[in-house]
Order: sequence, then C-alpha cells, then structure tokens
Amino acid sequence: MTQKKQTTSIVKAKEGKQTKNKLMLGQSPLTAKQTLFVLQKTPKSHIYKRPGRGKGEFEYVTGTYMKKVLNYTFGWLWDTEVINSGEVIVNDKVVQIWVDVKLTINRINPKTKEIERIITKTQTGRADVKYLRNDPKTPVDYGNDRKAAITDGLKKCASELGVASDVYGRHEFKEIQQNVDKDFTPPENGGDEPIYCHGVHKKGCEEGAVITEQEKKYSEKMFGKPLCRDCQKIAKTKK
Repeated sequence: MTQKKQTTSIVKAKEGKQTKNKLMLGQSPLTAKQTLFVLQKTPKSHIYKRPGRGKGEFEYVTGTYMKKVLNYTFGWLWDTEVINSGEVIVNDKVVQIWVDVKLTINRINPKTKEIERIITKTQTGRADVKYLRNDPKTPVDYGNDRKAAITDGLKKCASELGVASDVYGRHEFKEIQQNVDKDFTPPENGGDEPIYCHGVHKKGCEEGAVITEQEKKYSEKMFGKPLCRDCQKIAKTKK
C-alpha cells in the first residue's frame, strides 16, 4: 500500500470513529457507514399512509423496503426466526394471528473469517385474519395472513435498529439529529438503490464508495459523472 493510500485510510478511519462517537456513547459492532445508512432519512417514495385510529393517518414503510435496507447494510448476513406464535379467538373464530419474531444480524469476523452473531432483536408482529364475504367461516388465505404477521414483526425489529426511525419514531429521530454536529447530514439517496462512485479510472472507484445525492449532483456538474470526494480530487489534478 502506498503512503498516500495509507494516509487516506487513516483519515477515513478517524472520521468514521468521530462520526460513531457523535451518534452513540458506547461501543458498537457496526461501522460508521452502516450506522449512517441505518439512520438515514427514509426516501419519501417509500413512505405510505393508511387510516389509523381516531380518523387519523398512520405512516409506514413496506417490508420490502426494510429488507432492502438490511440487505444493503449487512450484506445479506441477517435472518429471522419465529420463536413463538398464537391466535386470538373470539366466539370460536380466529380473528388475529400473532408471532414473536427474532431478527439476527451477523458479520464475517475479520480475523477468523467465520460468520458470527453481533445483534439480535425480538418483537411481536400481528395480522388480522380475513374471511370470505360469502362464507364468513372460511379464511381468504390464512397462510398469507401469517406471512403478514411475520413481516410486521420483522419491520418492528428493524425499526429498533434504527431503520425508518423518522417514520416510526419521529421524536427520537429528531433527538438523534440534534446530538450530531450541525454540519452532518445523513446520506439521502431519494431512490431505491445506493449511489456508487463511478471512479476516474476505467476500473471504476478503487474504494467502491457510496456517495450522497448532494455529492452526485456536484460531481456530475463539475466532472460529468458521480464521483466520491477522493476521486474528485484526482479528477481535479487531471484537468
């Protein structure tokens, strides 16, 4: 590794440590990038509304969005398990399904290269059982209702990690932002997929960096393509 790359790595490591210290008091097995991506503002295109109690509206995100965030943040190294389940019965009729879901986050140990568990969250999901209109005793799709309950449990577990914090816990999300330096802005993609640096070389970005929407707009205006800050510095020297 060249002296320049060593210096860049050390600077990035220090910046990552400083960012983590601003976000939490204790130690965490997550990297700074993982922490920032989990706590980022949820894109508006993924926020939906449905009627709530008291004639109000309830905001939510889909299970698909939660899984996308988990997949990207933890590289598919996560799994869920139903550890308990039951039914709510009223007048000999199953009206609701509930499940206790455990979400496990894993990582690859940098030394042993083995998969190890780092975080577990447990929550209860539920779903109403739907019945045929012309036959009130026959469920429309019991399996689908159970699946919905499991997804509800998964979403609640993921929200405890911080995913969609601004949707499910607006007050807590604001407190998190207030504890961070005023110049810090969580990454906002505004779309389904992360924005990658295209790099200044034919092989692309050596770091495979993920950039923010603001960095993308600036680099496209200045250099004609999305570039991370390191690649922008290299591009400037080539002008």
